[in-house]
Amino acid sequence: MANARDAIGIDVGGGNLKLVYARRAGDSMKVAFAESLPMTDPTGAVLEGRTVAALVADSLRRNGVNPAAVITAVDRSAATVRRLSLPPAPDDELERMIQYEAESHVPFPLDSAEMAHTHLPPEDGLARIVVAACPRQTVAARRAPLEEAGASVTEVAVSTVATYNCLLRTDAQAPSGTHLLVDIGAETTEVAVIANGELASSLTLAQGGQSLTLAFARDHNTGSDEAERRKAEGAIELDTASGLPSDPELFSTTAWFQKLVGGLSRSIEAHNAGHEDAPVGSIVLLGGGSALPGLSGALSGALDLPIRYADPLAALGYSPAEGSAVYSPAMATAAGLAMQGVGLAELELDLTPKEILAQRRAKARRGVGQIAGIAFAAALILATLWQGWQWMGARNEYRAELEDLRQAQTSLRGMTLHPAEVLALESIVTTAASPENDPLDLMELLADELPLEVSIRDVSFRRNDSLEMRGTALSNAAVADAVMALKRSGRFASVELTHSTATEVEGATFYSFAIECGLPGGDAS
Repeated sequence: MANARDAIGIDVGGGNLKLVYARRAGDSMKVAFAESLPMTDPTGAVLEGRTVAALVADSLRRNGVNPAAVITAVDRSAATVRRLSLPPAPDDELERMIQYEAESHVPFPLDSAEMAHTHLPPEDGLARIVVAACPRQTVAARRAPLEEAGASVTEVAVSTVATYNCLLRTDAQAPSGTHLLVDIGAETTEVAVIANGELASSLTLAQGGQSLTLAFARDHNTGSDEAERRKAEGAIELDTASGLPSDPELFSTTAWFQKLVGGLSRSIEAHNAGHEDAPVGSIVLLGGGSALPGLSGALSGALDLPIRYADPLAALGYSPAEGSAVYSPAMATAAGLAMQGVGLAELELDLTPKEILAQRRAKARRGVGQIAGIAFAAALILATLWQGWQWMGARNEYRAELEDLRQAQTSLRGMTLHPAEVLALESIVTTAASPENDPLDLMELLADELPLEVSIRDVSFRRNDSLEMRGTALSNAAVADAVMALKRSGRFASVELTHSTATEVEGATFYSFAIECGLPGGDAS
């Protein structure tokens, strides 16, 4: 889970590149700049010199930023997002169930896809899971130009999920009731339902701003540039009862609106049929295509629902410069990505390739291992200077050195040391100083075996018998990973999760746990 000091969300759209750079500010974030940079002409042809890599590199250089987190997204049309309800089960068994169910719900082979999942609060005795998957090649293609621009991608989300995360924090009505999000982009329209603050469903319609321009150009036998200009000036008059063009001679344009209105109507009907107690009550317009004059009145009349425009930048206290091309309803996805980067996403799904995550984990472990090695050296000093003021002086020097390490660590990108890890190191130094314990094993355990999402609070070591680790984790899955990592290490006769309890702290869920590891030849084995 990202929790960087600052982050940039990069939304690669069909026509424009949207960037939102922000810093964490308590329970919200402060937007430093937002940009919308054109990449294509009205037909979708890439403009000379306006590649994703070139635009991103130029933006970072012009704005003088080097963000700790860079979050981008694959399009919802290329990915799948599903909610699963599963019977309660131990973590390892639940993981197998998720994998099995995903194979039935994901419309492409999982062995050629990147997949991520996250847990929702249980309901009616069932575990609830949100699964996202996307073809591996699509994820790689989205990452590649950003890496080329020098923006090392830290997470890959799904566009609709990022938009949902943004609306949940920036639209006062979104956390309650049921709302249809309609994000009209250049190539497609992404549709999602938010019901009582949760992402209930999502899909993609083929209608986008570029295809509307081409349809209007065909109807008037004119060029795409002229059609785009006239479209923006309000040349497409829409009937507020049907949502269709008032001119019946605009055959291609009328067909475009028929498909859009029909797709939205079916989405509303499908949700209402399964949720009679929570029908769709409003529509939220987003995306660059939502700027079409008369669109909100036409859709409101055709669908018989109130409509409002999303304005995420205003909700975050940011005002685009006068004359800027930034259109706030089109920036929701980029803002949601930045939120994920600074740890404010309600629903976080990361499609970063597993091998890259493993490399990062190994790098971070090396960093923790270096700190553990220094802590071990400090423990030896403490053991030799146990008496009098010398011991006190050595301990204070160690604590000062550990504080310096903590400050240095927090300045490294992607390697922030969790406060619980500092507490764990201090506890381990105290344990290691006791002659009946073996500090080397404890240091090696912390540095090499445990997942980064796990924080050890206390270690009890019984020579030739067992050791017990107690701590907290960000998820049950992280606890399960810790147990599996310890089992795979081959250093213990047995590894058993003896305790795991979910705890709410200021709206966030943490899991306290205890793991007992039997030593070879000990009674615990």
